[in-house]
Amino acid sequence: MSDNFSQKIINLIDKGSSIITIAEHFGGLKKFREKISKYPYLNALVDSKLGGSIYFSVHGDKEFKSYKLPFRVLTYDVTSPEDDLYESAVAVEVPEITDRSELTKLMTFISDMSIELGGDWADFNDKGLREKAIWVVPTKLNGIDWTDFNFEKEIREEEIEKIIPKDYIVNLR
Repeated sequence: MSDNFSQKIINLIDKGSSIITIAEHFGGLKKFREKISKYPYLNALVDSKLGGSIYFSVHGDKEFKSYKLPFRVLTYDVTSPEDDLYESAVAVEVPEITDRSELTKLMTFISDMSIELGGDWADFNDKGLREKAIWVVPTKLNGIDWTDFNFEKEIREEEIEKIIPKDYIVNLR
């Protein structure tokens, strides 16, 4: 692969092609990521396009607060071709939270929210992903795989309100 390869991909992105559409020409997202891993700029560009945010609200001590947490798409799979349904595993990033018990509470909460809300809580940067019905599943939080968490039974919304930094509060009206 030459620098010509990188430029061709960048040109496709600049012309509005979806990352998912481009990745399909390389055998899927995983193989595409492997091919572009040698190109730092292209890799960063693809990461930005394969990002997005999950949105949810909690009823804290005094009022409802809405949150927006950024994520990066890890995988993207067709779950029902006949119904045009998809699933995406995402890595949620909230680097301000470093305490393991707080991370466990947040991962427990967002995992529960993904079951409850599915695809109705995510917004993707890539237009090709925004146009599809996608079930969004957080599988990593701050680089930690979901299998490395000891999930708690129930997390109160007041606890989540205390964990997530104010910078992630959004007005959804």
